[in-house]
Order: sequence, then C-alpha cells, then structure tokens
Amino acid sequence: AKTLKQRSKAVVQQLSASSQQLYQQLSDYQQFESRLQDMLRLAAQDQSQEGTTKQLQLQARLGRCRRAIDEVEYEQNVSLNLMK
Repeated sequence: AKTLKQRSKAVVQQLSASSQQLYQQLSDYQQFESRLQDMLRLAAQDQSQEGTTKQLQLQARLGRCRRAIDEVEYEQNVSLNLMK
C-alpha cells in the first residue's frame, strides 16, 4: 500500500503535468487569437459585401477563441488553487 506521502507526491506530479499542458494550450490559443486579429485587420480593408461577411466570420471565430482562452485560464486557476 502506498503511503500518504507517496500518494500526495503522485497527485502533485499529475497536477504539475496538467498545469504544463494548460500553459501550452493557453499559448497555442493566444497565438491563434493573434493570427485571427491580424486576419480581421486585413479583412477590415475590404469594404465589399464579401469583406463584411469575412469580418463577421472572423469576429465569431475570435469570440470562440477568447472563450476557450477564458476556460483554460479558469482551469489554470483551479489547478493552482488545488496545489496550494
């Protein structure tokens, strides 16, 4: 049977790995957010109907991306609070 210390150490290691994955996921989402913002700036220069449609699509994608970022940040906070 594992001792309490061994189990605690295993839990901390799992939380640490999970935290590292969350930081990587957050970084990926932030890079994607930056690319979407660049694409939106370019689309804003196109005053045609297609340009407007493209802007609306990009804004929707940007909104979903930001929600995903918020979720990951929330998960990070929960994970950090569990490690305290």
